[in-house]
Amino acid sequence: MAIPKKLAFSTKKEINQLFKQASKKPCSLFLLVFKKKLTGKPQIAVLVGKKISQKATVRNRLKRKFSQALLEIEKNFVFKPVDLVFLPNQQAISKTKQELKKELEKVLKKEGFINVKTNNS
Repeated sequence: MAIPKKLAFSTKKEINQLFKQASKKPCSLFLLVFKKKLTGKPQIAVLVGKKISQKATVRNRLKRKFSQALLEIEKNFVFKPVDLVFLPNQQAISKTKQELKKELEKVLKKEGFINVKTNNS
């Protein structure tokens, strides 16, 4: 399951520009690259390089875990206008989806990138 199109970056060029202008926050399971915006929709990407694992199945499984965790977070929270790129590290491979979700939620709340959904959101 991939990140929904409404939250995904539309081109690779946008992601490359983000890396030039963004701030970085290292976490225990991933590196978060972000840039706050004043208006617009949030954009999210999960990038897993070959340094994490040479096997595509491992990289794809990790992307799926992150995507599913982000989808579950989106059900309960509203993302603020921000561009987010997640770069998982080696420790993330052995974690479950629930552990990833817990860590993602903690970091996103701490940085102020999500708000609790209300009935009219």
